[in-house]
Amino acid sequence: YFEGEIIEGANESTFTPGTNEGLYSVMVFSENGCSSESETYLYIISSTGSLSQNNISVYPVPSTGVLYIDFEGHFVQDSRVLLTDLSGRVLMSTNVSNARLEWNLDQLSVGTYILQLYEGGNLRHTRKIVVGN
Repeated sequence: YFEGEIIEGANESTFTPGTNEGLYSVMVFSENGCSSESETYLYIISSTGSLSQNNISVYPVPSTGVLYIDFEGHFVQDSRVLLTDLSGRVLMSTNVSNARLEWNLDQLSVGTYILQLYEGGNLRHTRKIVVGN
């Protein structure tokens, strides 16, 4: 299922979502007619390009305190960085104002989060961030 709707033709043991980011789940059926649906998973393409054609470094991952985001000596005005949980709820957000951003992640629970970089209101880069102990 994609966003709660059946995916036509997706009835094999494997499935590749391609470029369709969103929420996916799997329904399995037994020979006796029983069925069970999996948890819903958020599928995100790990990168949709680079911010103004420049490299971005995000470290350390997994992070246990401070997360550094380096824009490789170049920053772009009208850019914004968001950190969301897997349900899409925004937990942290800031405008890019220099070539390095430091975020203290101590208040976050251990888990997986999504870092999104926007330029001019358009999503340019997405990374999975793991927060550890």
